[in-house]
Amino acid sequence: MKLRAAKKPMRRNTQAWKAGKMTRPERVILFGIDGLRPDMVTEASMPNLTALRSCGVWCGNHRTVFPSETRGALTALATGTQPAVNGVLGNQFHARGGHMGQTFTHAVQHWRTADAMLPGGMVNAPGLAEILAREGRSLAVVTSSGQGSLAALNWKGAIHGQTGFNVRHPQFSFPAGAAAAIRERHGIPLDGCAEGSEGKAVETFIDTIWPDVRPDVSIIWLTEADSAAHVHGLGAEEHLAAMRRCDQALGRLVAWRDALPEREEISLMVTSDHGHVTISDHISVGSVLVAAGFNADDTFEGGADILVGAGRAAGLWFRKPELSLMQDVFDCLGEQPWFGGGFSTPADPTSHLGQVEGTLSLNLIGVGHRRAPDLYINLAGNNGSNRNGIAGGAWCDVSNYNIAVGGGTHGGLHRLELASVLLAEGPRFATGAISHLPTGICDLAPTILHLLGCELPRSASGRPLTEIMRGGAPSEEPCLHEYMASRGGSATYLTVSRFLAVNYLGEAWSAVERSREAARTDEAA
Repeated sequence: MKLRAAKKPMRRNTQAWKAGKMTRPERVILFGIDGLRPDMVTEASMPNLTALRSCGVWCGNHRTVFPSETRGALTALATGTQPAVNGVLGNQFHARGGHMGQTFTHAVQHWRTADAMLPGGMVNAPGLAEILAREGRSLAVVTSSGQGSLAALNWKGAIHGQTGFNVRHPQFSFPAGAAAAIRERHGIPLDGCAEGSEGKAVETFIDTIWPDVRPDVSIIWLTEADSAAHVHGLGAEEHLAAMRRCDQALGRLVAWRDALPEREEISLMVTSDHGHVTISDHISVGSVLVAAGFNADDTFEGGADILVGAGRAAGLWFRKPELSLMQDVFDCLGEQPWFGGGFSTPADPTSHLGQVEGTLSLNLIGVGHRRAPDLYINLAGNNGSNRNGIAGGAWCDVSNYNIAVGGGTHGGLHRLELASVLLAEGPRFATGAISHLPTGICDLAPTILHLLGCELPRSASGRPLTEIMRGGAPSEEPCLHEYMASRGGSATYLTVSRFLAVNYLGEAWSAVERSREAARTDEAA
């Protein structure tokens, strides 16, 4: 059985190419490795990715969004927008006007339920599936991730006639006939691949989806390195082995692409959605608040005054956002040894300060959406090394997630969890170059659309990365801004780079946190 793409209007670029008005139509393949930290890419751990660097542009200052969690980051990737625009604030969040609890994103049904329930739907900005369909273009997404990753990358793709396949959860793939054909052709069980999913994802793409669909834009997303980092810790042999398997899958993809007659028409981008740090200690923010006398829970259903969303950064939603109560809560948490900075709704739209004294504005970290918490508390990080010699650690409120101390984590504002991979290689990109200019995950969709000659939606927060293309040069220098808010003995600091009218997060920390870090350094010396 041959897969059949949905009928679409004639591509405008193909028409123009035939008329001799422009270069040949281009195709883009985006290869994603979930949770890959750029400083861990070495010739020993990832020889294929390292070799590819000499053929393209390595972006050495690439950043993800906050919260630095997968489904929020992938929504930012696919829409080219910050969470402040698209409304998906990490892996879970409370949405006012929805229900009394939290909106989750790891299952397809979570997305569908939220889309029906939340004002404006689940995603408040158009994604690649919709944008490309309007342009008469095709998108194919293949993942080896959880259900939610395919939903984020190819939101409503089935409605727009696009293709999506998940080798771990094939029952949620589309179109239905295509999914059945892929399972049969590639020997994928009904309940998905338990092992070898990295290679199987690439196999299904190059052997079936590419020849049958010929997508204009393709995304292959692998989750195994991220999962291994959570369970075994950064730099553990199991983590390195997962990185090598992802690299082998990339090597197979590159070898296949290079053997195609049309290889000069295909751009390849390799990226990740976030970095990782090591959990140095656990904390329950909700338990601390309850012990201090506040009525806090992880839902409003039991009558709590404060809903606490756990993670590397704790989100606090107040049933009645009374400033005096929010200030009391912040003052309590600002005294904790794990306090790493606070953020709240801006005091006014132009201010960098939050309305809660001692906090910075939510707008600075790109989450000024109606679903945003009233308070975000970033948990403290450090620059120490784990047992495998990998730098970067942090406190984490893991809630119901079974991630032990020593395991990998992400979601906050440590520079090593915001740092992400981006390599661009193809006919339009420079060769053998390293760019230290700021780039971000919100720039990927605009860059892809630019390569295809498609119109950029007005909702976009990111920009096309023209400076890394052949002959490209930036028209200005980036500016680094440092913001500070203080109250009593605590202070929150944040660095943000601004380049070509786009903001890129640097890191956040607290004054107390940095003084402790300096003291440990002096003691060691």
